[in-house]
Amino acid sequence: MASIQLSIVIPARDFEPSLAPLLEALESELSKASIAFEIIVSVAPNSDLAKQSPSKAAIVIAAPNIGRSHQLNFGAEKSAGEWLLFLHADSVLEKRAIDVAIQTMDARPPDVDFLYYFWLQFESDGPVACRLNAFFVNLRSRFLGLPFGDQGFLLRREAFFRLGQFPNALVSGEDHALIQKAKKQHFSIKPMSGWIKVTARHLYLTVKQEIIREDQQR
Repeated sequence: MASIQLSIVIPARDFEPSLAPLLEALESELSKASIAFEIIVSVAPNSDLAKQSPSKAAIVIAAPNIGRSHQLNFGAEKSAGEWLLFLHADSVLEKRAIDVAIQTMDARPPDVDFLYYFWLQFESDGPVACRLNAFFVNLRSRFLGLPFGDQGFLLRREAFFRLGQFPNALVSGEDHALIQKAKKQHFSIKPMSGWIKVTARHLYLTVKQEIIREDQQR
């Protein structure tokens, strides 16, 4: 059996209505790709999802502790892929996003550490003013090298563990903390040409929370 090239890790809660469509889209796109892959859905302890099978292709595991960082890290620890793609359960990938990720993996220059992310779009589920956040998030990502976890993170498994994983002590902002670790270790933080969508309301709260956290640190 071929070694697994890509592990997709998705932290999820019991009430994630967007999880099933995401898994269906991933299965459809990955079935066309010529790589060995696995999809890991990492849930909280005692989650009802751990007793179900939301997808034929997905493995559902229960993290030992509550919190998205714990779920992300546990999923990575149980993975076998050379590359890790971290996605949020409310993500909607454009059809060619998986192809773009695979092309990115193949084209990575040797001896350089990278952390890749997708460009962001919004689902049409919020006011225009709220959806404008996507424009500013993409600017922040491109020029400051500060993408959000909502944009998906793609990096080599070895590099992720060398970074020290997501900080389990954080209740939120684990994505920002991982990016800061990557910057300190001189990773190249680059966009892929594919796009990812999230709900406008969700990212609005994420951005607001991040701004408040950064202000408190000043």
